[in-house]
Amino acid sequence: MNEHDIHSGLSISNANQIVISVEYSDYFDKVQETALVGCWEVDDEKHIARLNYRFRPRQSVREAIEVGEIQDGSLTIEDYQLGIDGRWQ
Repeated sequence: MNEHDIHSGLSISNANQIVISVEYSDYFDKVQETALVGCWEVDDEKHIARLNYRFRPRQSVREAIEVGEIQDGSLTIEDYQLGIDGRWQ
């Protein structure tokens, strides 16, 4: 991933996060599809599953900003990470 993959108009030098969520439906009663996305289910009545991609500063960088060891505005692409998780509401 590089700084040109996502354009939000925000400077990467400031601590920001970008979250992209993908919702899945119409998988219920399909064994293989339920096995893939069932653990990401956020609505068990409507059978909706969600997978989230979150691009934000690494935990250590966020902590360093919080205690003043790193100044917000001085971050580079190496200070960020991409995380993927399911069932996040």
